[in-house]
Amino acid sequence: MASKFPRRHYVAIARVLNQQYTQHPSGDARHLDTLFYTIDSLVEMFEEDNPNFDYRRFMSAVKKGA
Repeated sequence: MASKFPRRHYVAIARVLNQQYTQHPSGDARHLDTLFYTIDSLVEMFEEDNPNFDYRRFMSAVKKGA
């Protein structure tokens, strides 16, 4: 089965998440909780969509920028 999302969509989503990850102080626990919940939900969806989804690569892009 083909993936619903092209690679460029994964990259674009990682960029948006990176902006949220880097623009908010790490002391803002509520923001980080929400951000990580969102990331976990997206990862679950991406893994279902694409069996070749690379979690480590995606998280690297989220933390360092795509």
